[in-house]
Order: sequence, then structure tokens, then C-alpha cells
Amino acid sequence: MEQHEIKQISLMCDQVLDLANARPPDNYYQSLPFCIIDAVFSINSRYAITEDTVSRFCKHFNLIAKGPQRWPPVSK
Repeated sequence: MEQHEIKQISLMCDQVLDLANARPPDNYYQSLPFCIIDAVFSINSRYAITEDTVSRFCKHFNLIAKGPQRWPPVSK
């Protein structure tokens, strides 16, 4: 993708999306690694097992997987 195309998409997003007031639901993962763990461990298993896996990972490393408390503030 060309630099000018990226800039066009960025400008369109700023115009169309209300990013200043966007707030994630409480059940969104805080980072991509949690999403990857979820995706890998959800293959051919019950989702409760997947949630437990993410929970144990977070407990082991003293992390918070879900919730708005860790999201960085939206800046302009």
C-alpha cells in the first residue's frame, strides 16, 4: 500500500468514525497476545477452556486480560 493511500484511509477514518468517544466493551482483550492465545486454544475446544487458559496465563504473569482499565486514553 502506498503512503498516500494510507494517509487517505487515515483521514477518512478521522472524518467518519467517532474515535474520540469510542470505548471498548469490558470483555475486549487488552492486547494482541491475548487474542492469539484465545484463537489458538479455541480450536476444537469448548470456549470455557479457552477462557481458563487466558486467565491462567494472566494470573501467572500478573496481567489483566480484559476490561477498560488498561486502555490508553484517546489523544488528538
